[in-house]
Amino acid sequence: MRYGVATAAFCVAAALAAVSGCGRQGRDLTATGQVVVEPVASETVRWAWAEVWQEGEEVVVEGRLARRGCSSCPVLGHVDVTILDADGKVIRQASSPVMGIRRSTPGTGLKLTPFALRMKLTPPADARAVLAYHGGGHEGP
Repeated sequence: MRYGVATAAFCVAAALAAVSGCGRQGRDLTATGQVVVEPVASETVRWAWAEVWQEGEEVVVEGRLARRGCSSCPVLGHVDVTILDADGKVIRQASSPVMGIRRSTPGTGLKLTPFALRMKLTPPADARAVLAYHGGGHEGP
């Protein structure tokens, strides 16, 4: 009986959290088709998922990376995001901070590393977000 009450209380709390807006605020531009995400293939990591959100005057590009292979060596890198309009013209570019990609070991499941970038931008319809992972730090100044 006690477990049934606890389960019911948890379900009610979860429903109230969902209705009250505990989740992400903003509009999912990937789901609406306004922005198409195009991840570039990498030898060292794979894209678990990525999406683009509009939050006020900012665009948020976020997702998760998974490391390829089973190596104990650290893998450091960053994500570059390029927003293009429908004609392929570059609208905005940004890079994530350098991050360590978590290693995967056989039998322990996937280890996902999150990334997120914010840009002041309202993308036009039919925009593309090209995501590329690069090992190491940022090039240039």
